[in-house]
Amino acid sequence: MRVTLWDKSSALVDLVPIERQDKVYINNLLVRKGLNELELSSRGNTFFTRIAASNTGISDFSGLAAGENNIDILAKVVAIGPTKYFDDQNGKQRKVARCTLSDGLVT
Repeated sequence: MRVTLWDKSSALVDLVPIERQDKVYINNLLVRKGLNELELSSRGNTFFTRIAASNTGISDFSGLAAGENNIDILAKVVAIGPTKYFDDQNGKQRKVARCTLSDGLVT
C-alpha cells in the first residue's frame, strides 16, 4: 500500500533512519481512494516510528476503507522515495515523500 507523507510528515523520512524491510508504526493516517487503489495519507500530526524487528502483529490492510481517518498501522517498508519539493496552486512550497508498505499478507 502506498503512503504519502505531506509537508512536516515528509521530513520524518529524513529524520527517522528507515530502510527497506524495516517494520514501522505509523499513527493518525487518512485512508484515501487513489487512482487505482486505496492509499494512506499523512495528516498534520502523523508520526512514524521504526520498531524492533522482533515485534509482531503487522496490520491487515484488507479492512481499510476510503474515508477512514485516525488510522494507526504496523507495517513493513517495501520502498522509500525521496522527498520532493513543489509549489502548489497558491504558490506555497510543499514537500512530499512516498513510501510503499506491506501488511505481509499480500505479495
